[in-house]
Amino acid sequence: MRPYAKDLLKKLSKHFEIIVFTAGNKCYADPILDHIDPTGVISHRLYRESCTFVGNQIFVKDLRILGRKLENVVLIDNAPHSYMMQLSNGIPILNYFKGKDDNQLYHL
Repeated sequence: MRPYAKDLLKKLSKHFEIIVFTAGNKCYADPILDHIDPTGVISHRLYRESCTFVGNQIFVKDLRILGRKLENVVLIDNAPHSYMMQLSNGIPILNYFKGKDDNQLYHL
């Protein structure tokens, strides 16, 4: 698990609605999300089938599907193409390759 993941979810959930939007399949993502979020602060989960498949190459997360005002939505993602439909809503984060020295979520 990425360092500070549980802490970040706990802190953000006090002020914001937490929705996970992953390009992963439900069968892959759910066990991971259940482990990261055992107390249920994640209010909604969206998976690969909710993504837009662009150019038969990439999965893009069109944030309009959330039904929220876009000025109130951010997407933290390691793949900039994921938020290409709403660039101003994207917050890039580096890939995570295991390691206690990763502090991306702490600085976020």
